[in-house]
Amino acid sequence: MRATKELLLKLQELDNEIDSIKAEQEAIPDKRLELEQLLEDARQRLEKAKQESIDLAKRRKDLEIELEATDEKSMRFKTQLSQVKTNREYEALQHEIAALEQHKSALEDEILEVLERSEALAARIK
Repeated sequence: MRATKELLLKLQELDNEIDSIKAEQEAIPDKRLELEQLLEDARQRLEKAKQESIDLAKRRKDLEIELEATDEKSMRFKTQLSQVKTNREYEALQHEIAALEQHKSALEDEILEVLERSEALAARIK
């Protein structure tokens, strides 16, 4: 009788273990869907970050081209300073040069900002 009782207890333990395993198996498809959704979300974020990185690189290149053009224009005006004939022309050129230097400074600041954003984005992508 005691052996029968022990066998019944062992059978109950095994039955409980089977129920637990079945419950885990039933949860697998839901967990799989959840993980697939997380993976898809991560892929989308990565693609978005890559596109943003490309956009930042284009923006930086455009800013550098504009900076170079501004610098060349400023140098041209500085060269023209020695060739002007009136005080009014001289002051106008100085005003233009000052405006170009301010614009150049703003472009440099924006380039630095784009570089910082690019570096932060590259760190996030990795």
